[in-house]
Amino acid sequence: MIYTSKEIEERIENIRNALYETYQMEWIDKHIGDEDFNREYDAFYADEELVDMYKTFHDYVESVGFENGSVYAELAVFLQNEYQDADWRKSHLSERDEDFLMKFDDMVRAPSWMRDERTEMER
Repeated sequence: MIYTSKEIEERIENIRNALYETYQMEWIDKHIGDEDFNREYDAFYADEELVDMYKTFHDYVESVGFENGSVYAELAVFLQNEYQDADWRKSHLSERDEDFLMKFDDMVRAPSWMRDERTEMER
């Protein structure tokens, strides 16, 4: 079977989102740590005004940042940096997903003179 363009787009989006979530978790682990993260998480949900305003801890962090004011890169910045790092990507993806991205994702695809020009991939 052959992938449709919609299937390709959905799979790329799913892979990107999974990698972005992994990046966020790694960033939090490196810059915030479990103890501070858990304290801030608990404090957020204990404050009804904050919960009413932001609804989720994730939305709060993306709007305000952590207690020290820092926050991980937004998706667009991640896609231009870590996502482009082939070694980082490969360390977080299955070989099948990495091969899929190299064939179909323009952001990580090798220049045309370096890749197979086929536009279809068997499932």
